[in-house]
Amino acid sequence: MAEHLYAVVPFCPHCGRRAESFRLLCERGGPAPGKAALCNQCGTWSVWDDDMDLRPPTIEELDVLDNDNEARGILREWGIDWVRRHLPPKRMQ
Repeated sequence: MAEHLYAVVPFCPHCGRRAESFRLLCERGGPAPGKAALCNQCGTWSVWDDDMDLRPPTIEELDVLDNDNEARGILREWGIDWVRRHLPPKRMQ
């Protein structure tokens, strides 16, 4: 009998985007329970739970993210990229 493997793809709990469009905080090792991920679509943080689904962060987790230099850098890069994707290009004079 053939085995069938099914992949479950988590979604952003804020905007519904699929998880492959996320940037992980501390990308070494990939997603793991308790690791934070930033959605490249809506720019909000989520946290991987024990079932490897994404959930909104708790107030305590948000406080940690607010004080984390790597998290602030990731959020800053996301903002710069968002502006580049959404603002019209400058016209040449």
